Amino acid sequence: MCFDDTIDWKDKYLDRDADVCQLLVQLAGCSLASFGCDTYHPCKQGDYGWSVAYSDVLDLRAKYEALLKENHELKVSNADIKNELTLINHDLKYVEKYIKK
Repeated sequence: MCFDDTIDWKDKYLDRDADVCQLLVQLAGCSLASFGCDTYHPCKQGDYGWSVAYSDVLDLRAKYEALLKENHELKVSNADIKNELTLINHDLKYVEKYIKK
């Protein structure tokens, strides 16, 4: 049988279109979350735009932000160390002048 007249095709396709629309919203949410645009008011489970993938992207973005912060702190710490070494080197050169005399 090629055509089943017991199925309401109109309702079937409308439901499918609604599912596709929701998937598009969820995909857009994943994209926004990946750029960090959706971290202040994220979707919660049960919301129209929420999905497991969206939740995973939010988790990955949070980890990425933490690594960026840690990297910045290490750079600042490294710069402080370089400055201290420069000062120590300068002080050693100053002291060496008096030791050689």
